[in-house]
Amino acid sequence: MKPDYLQLIKEHNSHSIILDQEGLINAMDICFEKGKIEGVSQVFEWLSNMDYLSDNIKYIKEEWENQNS
Repeated sequence: MKPDYLQLIKEHNSHSIILDQEGLINAMDICFEKGKIEGVSQVFEWLSNMDYLSDNIKYIKEEWENQNS
């Protein structure tokens, strides 16, 4: 679930002026999407290192892709 970036800016902005609010929101969106992609690959890498899950790693990846497509 993507956070409400405008609400986050309003809650955590320590300055009264933001020069480019739309640019800031776009940057936050890019960071969020990149974090999701990198996070998934890191989780899959961690799972592949679990010896007891090695037989099921393909199934786990397929289920993840099916549920998140």
